[in-house]
Amino acid sequence: MSIFSFGNEKEKVSLVIDVGSSTVTSAMVVFNAEELPTFLYSKTATHPVGDKADANRLIESLLSILDLQLKELVKEGFNHKYWNNKSKKLSGGIISFSSPWFAIKTKHLSLSHEKDFIVTESFLNDVISQEENIFKSELYPERPDAFEVIEKNVLHTKINGYELQNILDKKTKSLEAFLCMSAMDVGLVYKIQDIVLRYAHIHKDDFKFHTFPVVSFAVVRDFFSAGGDFLICDVSGDVTDLTLVQDFVIKQNVSIPSGRNFILRQISKNFDVTPEIAESMLHMFSSDKSDDSVNQKMHEVIAEIEKEWAIYLENALVELSPTINLPSNIYLMSDSDVVHIYTEFLKMPKTDTTSIFRKMLNINIIDEIVVSKFIKNQAVGKIDEFITFVALFYKKLINTK
Repeated sequence: MSIFSFGNEKEKVSLVIDVGSSTVTSAMVVFNAEELPTFLYSKTATHPVGDKADANRLIESLLSILDLQLKELVKEGFNHKYWNNKSKKLSGGIISFSSPWFAIKTKHLSLSHEKDFIVTESFLNDVISQEENIFKSELYPERPDAFEVIEKNVLHTKINGYELQNILDKKTKSLEAFLCMSAMDVGLVYKIQDIVLRYAHIHKDDFKFHTFPVVSFAVVRDFFSAGGDFLICDVSGDVTDLTLVQDFVIKQNVSIPSGRNFILRQISKNFDVTPEIAESMLHMFSSDKSDDSVNQKMHEVIAEIEKEWAIYLENALVELSPTINLPSNIYLMSDSDVVHIYTEFLKMPKTDTTSIFRKMLNINIIDEIVVSKFIKNQAVGKIDEFITFVALFYKKLINTK
């Protein structure tokens, strides 16, 4: 039986964390095999916007936020009425990362022999281990041990040309599959594991690391009738992630070095205001509450931002497909005050290589309202779509034996 499964327990309460490029959300969630995930507690913190993205400052901020959040989560979350007459204990957990926290790679495996061979678990583990070592060496040739592979998923497996879900112990002359791997800085992994153990008392073997491209792919596929071919556009603070899914496999993930924080910095610069005031102005603008003079200037600022973002987008799409032969279905996830801005960015008519792609695009916005039907909220405040996706993904993990 999987260590993730419910076993004889009817339900368990777990730690669920979502780490974006600009925000960190920690939640306490009840998982029951027959019911929707129930949020008892959720808290979100934002990294300071600053003048520009800084990797070292971002890591320090992440660890500081996690330390404070988990300290508060244990104190406040265990005060929820759910815990009346119950033993206050968390059973496992998950943390999901958006860019720029990870590196991801999908490798097409194609193995063939003249004679039949049996696909044993040991055989598969050897193949995966070899690919892991190659992946880590590509990331840092001088110090491959500086990275830890946190995900390794074998997908779309074929035996003698026929697709099979379960290939173990099958005899074949050929094996085809896609191996999706992601890796993170091993030092950061250890530091996060230490914080989780210190406050939540969850051992590292029971606390799983994943990436948001894998999380969002699985949830969109399972909950939104997306079919096997689609794009996911995840706009976070300093990064926009574009994930290409074809034939039910994550083929590639490309990052654009621009997101919501770039909009805030440009507003701050053009209006000569602090990042905090810029954020308030963005809220007013997205709610159509700005006065005429501010509204006009905001449109000018957004128009300039779009020009730069369009260049990034074209480059990203060409990297995904040189001829931009891409799925027309795209699932857009972003903060509510910029989601319509990025919707317009994607719809904007162009004469460049993205012209046909833009015309054919079918944009599906995924926000907290859309995903609210998949969870129960007994926490204070709203539960956003990102932490909801991580909870839905984790429920599938612990339901799978």
